[in-house]
Amino acid sequence: MFNEIVRDVYQIEVPLADSPLKATNAYLIKSAKGRHLLIDNGFNQPEARRSLLESLDALKVRLEEVDFFITHAHADHCGLTSVLCENAASTVWSGGEDSAIIRETMLAPQRADSFLGLNDYWDGIFLYMGKHGVPRAVLEKLALDHPAKAYSMDAPVDFSIAGEGDVLEYGRFRLRVISVPGHSPGHLALYDEREKIFFAGDHILSNITPNIASWGKYFDYLRQYLGSLDKAARMDIALTLPGHRVVIRDTAGRIAELKKHHAGRLDEVRGILKGSARPLTAYAVAAQMRWALRYRDWEEFPAPQKWFAAGEASTHLLYLEGLGELRAEDTGDLYLYSCNC
Repeated sequence: MFNEIVRDVYQIEVPLADSPLKATNAYLIKSAKGRHLLIDNGFNQPEARRSLLESLDALKVRLEEVDFFITHAHADHCGLTSVLCENAASTVWSGGEDSAIIRETMLAPQRADSFLGLNDYWDGIFLYMGKHGVPRAVLEKLALDHPAKAYSMDAPVDFSIAGEGDVLEYGRFRLRVISVPGHSPGHLALYDEREKIFFAGDHILSNITPNIASWGKYFDYLRQYLGSLDKAARMDIALTLPGHRVVIRDTAGRIAELKKHHAGRLDEVRGILKGSARPLTAYAVAAQMRWALRYRDWEEFPAPQKWFAAGEASTHLLYLEGLGELRAEDTGDLYLYSCNC
């Protein structure tokens, strides 16, 4: 399904099977002459591929005429890239940090003792989240069917690296690359100054909040994310096109709501630790936080949702630790947090 947002910009809903997100918004910038640009795609799933190709066909766009821009490394935005990029003439733009992550996720296991049979990249993340208290049973479940693994790219791609300030010209648009780390280490957005359109990826979403989580070696995502929100707030944006759900016409207002959300999350984490008689892991904190999910209690949460919740709790804990409000202890097996008050 697709619709024309403004002249020559089409929002294509790419279905995400078995995901609470339901769909990813890919954006096609159609050019009367020259090449087209497709911003993001979707999970590497047959139904996603079929739906996206049907939309391109209805728009009379051939794959060999399309270049690709990947806002960030998550599989719901880049999983189809290797399937779609079937022509050597196609350029695939991505940021340096996130393209490296995509390559690392695809590496074969490096050692016979690889944790849960995964490669070094996944080993690092799963071991890190295990130290944040995620139980072995949850990790074993995710090692089999984590969506970032199950629906990711299945072949390498030669990326053309884009970075802050670069300008990509497609059709009538001059798209400036904007670095907005937070949701991923090297998340990129695109901005057309004349139309004041901001292609946001998952940096700013409308009626849901981007998952901000710390995955191992990349530290303090929340501090990065809040800085990136401030950066977007200083821009003259008339229309934000997000990676999921509906378009945003009051970007400044939505940024204020997102900042308020995280301020509330930080207060919630403070309250949980103040009320605890013992230090807690991020997983234990997440189990006491309020989540807008349709489950009766924490035990009903599926393994991926427990993983994302623990990741987001860990980021808020790291942020508060950076402010000096928490004590963090590494026992060797676990990271434990207590209130520094």
